Amino acid sequence: QTLVSLQRIMQRQRYFAGEATGQWDDATHAALRRFVGSENFEERTDLEGRTIDRPVFEFLARRFPAH
Repeated sequence: QTLVSLQRIMQRQRYFAGEATGQWDDATHAALRRFVGSENFEERTDLEGRTIDRPVFEFLARRFPAH
C-alpha cells in the first residue's frame, strides 16, 4: 500500500511513468532516487533496503496530495 501511494505521488510529480502496482522494479528505484534527491531526503531513505522513514513518507503525502 505504501509503495503504491509513493508511486502515485511520483507519477503526479512526473518522476515515475510506470503503473502504480506496488512492485519494486528498476523504474521505481530510479524514480525514487531522483525524487528523494530533489526533496533532500537521501539520508532518510534506504534505496537498497527499500525503506523510507514514515515521517518522510507522511510529509510527501501531505505535500503532494491526490487531487
